[in-house]
Amino acid sequence: MCFGGSDKAVKAATAEEEKRKAEIAAAQQRIESIFGSPKRESDITDLENATRSFLNEDLGRQKGDADRQLKFALARSGLSKGSADVDQNLRLGDDFLRGVQEVERRSKTAGTNLRSQDQETKNSLFSQILGGLDTTTAAQQAAHSMQQNIALSKSSAQQQGLNDVFGDFSDIFKSSKTAAGDRTARYDLNALYGARLKPSSTIAGGVYGP
Repeated sequence: MCFGGSDKAVKAATAEEEKRKAEIAAAQQRIESIFGSPKRESDITDLENATRSFLNEDLGRQKGDADRQLKFALARSGLSKGSADVDQNLRLGDDFLRGVQEVERRSKTAGTNLRSQDQETKNSLFSQILGGLDTTTAAQQAAHSMQQNIALSKSSAQQQGLNDVFGDFSDIFKSSKTAAGDRTARYDLNALYGARLKPSSTIAGGVYGP
């Protein structure tokens, strides 16, 4: 019996397997270094900052709208510069602070979501490498996927902006407009069918009369 050929075949197979394992390890290490690079951390920070800037603009717009509507609502209700004015503006300030906290939460969430997507992509590439994907192709796919992940994370974070931060003021704004309309209707009725007891005045778009 001849064992020389069999022994060589075993050694060749062993060497080939060791080579395959080394290539897999090298490819996985390359992918790990790509996703764990300082550049990627910078990308995540940039995404968080971009999300924060976008949402802060939305928050600022909502705050400006709410400030104007509250000013007009208080004027229509004859409550400007009184205790009600102070109380409502404090409430508005509290809502704004909650909005600032929500902006920060969603900015950090955008970064967390991008990290999660990167991890899923990395795991997928590791599986493909075990199936024979070479290092160069894996690295190219990693770079492409990273850009896609950024685009998807940014779109998701900025898709709808903030919710209505000052929505709890909607009833105040609506009721003040309704009350102003009722006063205007009463004034018009008095003007048509009876003497006006007191001259009317216009305050912030609302006509006032007895």
